[in-house]
Amino acid sequence: MESYREIEELWLEMLDSMQPPSRNRSRPLPNYELSIRALQKLESALEERLNMLQEKKRLTQVAKEDVPPEYRKLVDNYYESLAK
Repeated sequence: MESYREIEELWLEMLDSMQPPSRNRSRPLPNYELSIRALQKLESALEERLNMLQEKKRLTQVAKEDVPPEYRKLVDNYYESLAK
């Protein structure tokens, strides 16, 4: 699971990979293979994060369904443990 900070680092890595090399006059353009790999890593991290958030939302919705009052705390604890 990618945290916000890890996603931010992947984003900056991808942006950095698109910068042309400053000292290499024989190669004035960025290495696009590196840029594409960095973009794919970012895409994968974002997909993983989105899936995690969607699953958490789904579990939250299920947890809000009607439960007899005597079981509410048990059900809440159960869904909290699943979300971790």
